[in-house]
Amino acid sequence: MTIEAVPSRPGSEPWEPEDPLFWERAGRHIARRNLLLSTAAEHLAFSVWGMWSVLVLFLSPGTGLPLTAGGRFLLVGAPLLAGGLLRLPYARATARLGARDRTVLATALLLVPASAAVYAVQRPGTPLWALVLVAATAGVGGADCPSARGPAAAHPRRLRGRARAFAVRGAFSGLAGVQLAGLLVLVCAGTAHPAAVAAVYLPLAALVAVVAALRMDDLPPVRAVPGARRVGTARAWWPALLRAATLGTFLGCGAACGLVLQSRFGTGAVAAAAWAVAGPLLGTAARPAAARYARARGAARATVLGLLALAAASAVLLIASAKGWFTLFAVAFTALVAVGGAADGAARPLLVALAARQAEETVLGGGDAARAFSRARRLARTADGAGTAAGALGGAAVVLLLMAGYGTAAPGSSGMAVCWALLGFYAACVGVTWAVWLRHEHLGAAPAGELPGTSRA
Repeated sequence: MTIEAVPSRPGSEPWEPEDPLFWERAGRHIARRNLLLSTAAEHLAFSVWGMWSVLVLFLSPGTGLPLTAGGRFLLVGAPLLAGGLLRLPYARATARLGARDRTVLATALLLVPASAAVYAVQRPGTPLWALVLVAATAGVGGADCPSARGPAAAHPRRLRGRARAFAVRGAFSGLAGVQLAGLLVLVCAGTAHPAAVAAVYLPLAALVAVVAALRMDDLPPVRAVPGARRVGTARAWWPALLRAATLGTFLGCGAACGLVLQSRFGTGAVAAAAWAVAGPLLGTAARPAAARYARARGAARATVLGLLALAAASAVLLIASAKGWFTLFAVAFTALVAVGGAADGAARPLLVALAARQAEETVLGGGDAARAFSRARRLARTADGAGTAAGALGGAAVVLLLMAGYGTAAPGSSGMAVCWALLGFYAACVGVTWAVWLRHEHLGAAPAGELPGTSRA
């Protein structure tokens, strides 16, 4: 539900980011401040979204909570499922809010899942259904990502892609951030204090919400245009499928990594948390390089390489799981998370290629070129939100798949069926990428980002 907006500051001079003098005099500093604050809020949102992937490492049977291995997987998957389901309704509900109001609201809402988690994990005997409901409230962290569209639109057109890429990378690093926080708590205090992981986000969320209320400018929202959702619906399914594979792998495997190691090999909480940090860190770090490669060599080709790398990691995982080789299994699982993050950076621009094709068809049919490409940009941005939702739902599906292989079977189960399922899914996605993009030579080979103003992340 987005179009381009020209933001302005209420009670001040008109906002003219394309004016070099205005931008150097005042605009650059104001836009950067808003972008930094909104990115900090997104980082916290992603961290709270992934909070239960860390909490479950603390919740052994000795804590007094009635948790089976399968129940702990449910606690990891519930926030991903809730975030995916809430993504589009949340975007519609907050569509009329400005950047400041939306950031303050989204950050203040994080206090609910963090407070509920602190309360729930300290009460022995809390039933599983109640814990799952509490975990699902963390989905509000994923429902608002990314929320920096307004601050990014405050930049000149030539810088908007870079601004949004910065915000996306800041948000994605939140998963590694919460994993690192959990590791520090485990090292310093052991497994007896799971509430500390959630409690750390209470003052942080309150602080960012207050600072955003005081220091952000309420830039006008990026509003919907009648028909934009209809435009984006028909051609958004294939890119959404690929986002479910790439972003879904990053989120699902990244959230469940430590739990899988515990279930398969009986790994200790500290070692499991240490391995769980590595994948999200590497995936977030590799994302910009993957996006640059996609822009230089073509998003479809880069996506195929990413999917083939995911398939290769799944094959190694299959061998390591069958043989019971811990180190190779952990390395392959970490690679799966890292490559998932990088491949998602390559897959996001694929919708731009489809949008460009639609614009070309309109122009060839006698339509106005400027209007056609403006409509194509709206299509790409509209469907990006659907792709994020698909990625979250894909992550929830991956966690459920891992639960079937490692959470409900006997301890030490190899989970080979999971590896085969992932391998088959990535192979099917390679076929989709070839059929929809690569066999159309200009779509497969053209660099990504042909439509001005689209995100580079």
